[in-house]
Amino acid sequence: MKDIILPVQHSLPAGKFVLAVRLSRLFRANIHLVGLMNDSENESGDEFFLKACQLFQNSTNLEVKCMLVKGSNLARATMEYGLMIKSGLILVCNARKSMAQVVAYLLLTRPVSAVRRIPLMIVPVEQLHIE
Repeated sequence: MKDIILPVQHSLPAGKFVLAVRLSRLFRANIHLVGLMNDSENESGDEFFLKACQLFQNSTNLEVKCMLVKGSNLARATMEYGLMIKSGLILVCNARKSMAQVVAYLLLTRPVSAVRRIPLMIVPVEQLHIE
């Protein structure tokens, strides 16, 4: 596993953050944060996303790549980005709408062989507050 993807929208659950860091160190994998960029915003427009990126970069010595992509569906953007970079894992939260969207998108729009290419790990929702 070379790459771990974390979709980031309006919160960063502590469980997802901690697990991503541990898995990244264990497998020497890069962490990719994926967020949505509204059509009206430029790449620096999403302040929360940038704070999440800074948190990873300032509190770890890991390779962290931050990618804002255009679109309205974080699940679709995450899957497409994951397939593009041939990701080894996508981490999502268990009680978030985005997780349900990822699963639905995977099951309804992709052949089973494509779904199996990127494992999906669901972690508990515990919010890590970023200010």
